[in-house]
Amino acid sequence: MTRPTGFRILGVQHVSLPIEPGGQDLARSFYVDLLGLPEKPVPPTLPQHLVWVDAGSQELHLLVEDDAVDLNPRSRRHPCLEVDDVTALRATLDANRPAALLRARPVRQPDRVRHVRGRGVRAVVLRAEWAPRDDESGRFDSRDPERRIAPRANRTWRDPVFTLETRPDPAPSHDLVVIRVRACGICGSDVHLHERDADGYMVYPGMVGTPVTTGHEFSGTVEAIGPDVVDVAIGDPVCAEEIAWCGECLACRSGLPNNCTRLEELGFTFDGAHADLVAVRARYVWSLRPLLDAGIAQPRLFHLGALVEPASVAFIGLFVTAGGFLPGSTVGVAGAGPIGLAAIALAHAAGASRVVAVEPSAARRQLALAMGADAAHDPRELGPDGFADIARETTRGRGIDRWVEASGARGVAERMAATLAPGGRVVLIGRGPHTIELDPEHLIVRGASMAGSIGHSGSGAFGRVIELMAAGRLPMDRIVSDTVPLDGMVAALERLRDREAGKTIVEP
Repeated sequence: MTRPTGFRILGVQHVSLPIEPGGQDLARSFYVDLLGLPEKPVPPTLPQHLVWVDAGSQELHLLVEDDAVDLNPRSRRHPCLEVDDVTALRATLDANRPAALLRARPVRQPDRVRHVRGRGVRAVVLRAEWAPRDDESGRFDSRDPERRIAPRANRTWRDPVFTLETRPDPAPSHDLVVIRVRACGICGSDVHLHERDADGYMVYPGMVGTPVTTGHEFSGTVEAIGPDVVDVAIGDPVCAEEIAWCGECLACRSGLPNNCTRLEELGFTFDGAHADLVAVRARYVWSLRPLLDAGIAQPRLFHLGALVEPASVAFIGLFVTAGGFLPGSTVGVAGAGPIGLAAIALAHAAGASRVVAVEPSAARRQLALAMGADAAHDPRELGPDGFADIARETTRGRGIDRWVEASGARGVAERMAATLAPGGRVVLIGRGPHTIELDPEHLIVRGASMAGSIGHSGSGAFGRVIELMAAGRLPMDRIVSDTVPLDGMVAALERLRDREAGKTIVEP
């Protein structure tokens, strides 16, 4: 090789380091505020989201980058800064680490998934007008000032609209798994997102951020994986949790991931699975291999997979929140939607002596019987003491051991509390805008209790439900009453407002 002539390298002018999108302020807090390096102005010809700092005779250029390779935490690439007193630096870092270096870890994924293949995917997107009724406050996503999250959607979001759109084609980074959706249920929550009250506000009372792709009860096959994913492989049949728990807050570390204080939700605060593709973190993904090993074929396998989520909600409510029950106990369920129907099947599989359902829809009462209920009652045909009559008939006057309130209807929880057996328990799963007026004597005298239950994470619920399905003990696909293509979902939402159907599955 010919030795170069006419020039010589004088030294390293700068080192470029990648930072995650939205990480500029965190970078400044470390390099500028903590280490004391002066920030340099970025030339006007370059993107102004860059951060440049002087580091002695060189510069550090901090570049926003969401590429999986550049942000791979296993990479050994690093800057090396020479200091005159390493002991003083260490003391400064130790004294300032909590304030300057720690922050809430984000769990929402869309800004960590970028468009790489250029085709785009179809997705059903919810949009609404931000219009707080009073002083109800939502929170802004710090990386997207146009995006707001309301803790109570029915107090904040008005005039919801669902549309079929083309969205970026996701690619995985870090621990993300891209899943090709094969089946995604339309949940009662999706219907509530679609419905409006008299003032035009969403009916759904939970946490929602828009715009967002809906859909959280889903299954599919793994399309692509990030470099840190080790437990699933491309082509695997999978489903995933809807709750994006952080794993680090006090609730998570206390074994209560459903009560995560940094919780976000697939299909509510970040993009869900009413789409061709969805990206989720590997920690939330569960293999459907037990169903495959049991000889369950498509499309039944994917229908069952999409129903793992609502079945797991019932599992957590009945066996974790309500503490389970002894074989031979009596169980009552109000509301024979998918969660209520799952509670019926789980109670039957767990050895309840009698399972009774209360549901106004004739079609759903038939589904309740098919899922294992011994009796199904229409609440409109019951008198004012209807729940007491059910308890007397079912238990010969002893009372119901476990009531599952899955309807979200006004006045139901109070009636349940009045018909509990000694030591009995009401578990509240159904959500609605109503309040409860409860006579505490019903609970005090009987040593009974009432508990709210939300979510499906923890206790291995997804894995246990999948195994029950594989064993034939939880035939949730019996409740599937209709399938629609992705472009038929918006029309299906309107049809489902009558609450007559079982589960409608979207098949993109």
